[in-house]
Amino acid sequence: MKKSLGIAYGYNVNNEIKLLAGSWYRIGESIIPYFGFYYNDFQLGCSYDIINSSLKNYSRKNGSFEVSMKLQVTKPVNYYTNYKGGRIF
Repeated sequence: MKKSLGIAYGYNVNNEIKLLAGSWYRIGESIIPYFGFYYNDFQLGCSYDIINSSLKNYSRKNGSFEVSMKLQVTKPVNYYTNYKGGRIF
């Protein structure tokens, strides 16, 4: 497993929209800039893996483009629900 370091920043435009930017470094392998946004519970982002290792000798390009989508579903949980069961005997 490769280790990576990274940092991300989010900027709230308003109550519904948040802009995201960040960068990661996969040690000895690649640099990954990231840009995206949140809209309510939906997140869309894009990144580009810039290869900085010997892997670029085996690739026609210097990296790969990636798109990510995320939907965060939140549902309130009631931990104090009183369940009534029937008698077994």
